[in-house]
Amino acid sequence: MMKNKHYVNEIELQFQLLLSQGKGKVTPELLQMFINVAQRTILKMSYTNSLDREDCLQSGILRLIENYNKFDSDKYDKALPYITEVFKRAIAEHFNKLRQIKPQYFKTYNIKNPKFEPILKNGF
Repeated sequence: MMKNKHYVNEIELQFQLLLSQGKGKVTPELLQMFINVAQRTILKMSYTNSLDREDCLQSGILRLIENYNKFDSDKYDKALPYITEVFKRAIAEHFNKLRQIKPQYFKTYNIKNPKFEPILKNGF
């Protein structure tokens, strides 16, 4: 049998999505497809911190699991663009939350100790 060159088979993804909606829970095959889409999509984004990338990846997969039942096959012809868009919006939202939580650092020069030390902007 010839292996498909794509990382996710569009027909199989749509089938598993509709099957999961009918069962009321995500099938293991659909979960693996979500992970494949997420790992492929996250490569297109750039992060300075690998932990931020992992947090966004987990947040996006969680959003896919929470919203798998909102896919409407009458409204959308293909499932892959829908899944990818849901994932991208989830990681963008989570990344913006991460930027708001992390304090902004700046460096000051101490005359008594001539090395640069990070000081919190908020004074903590």
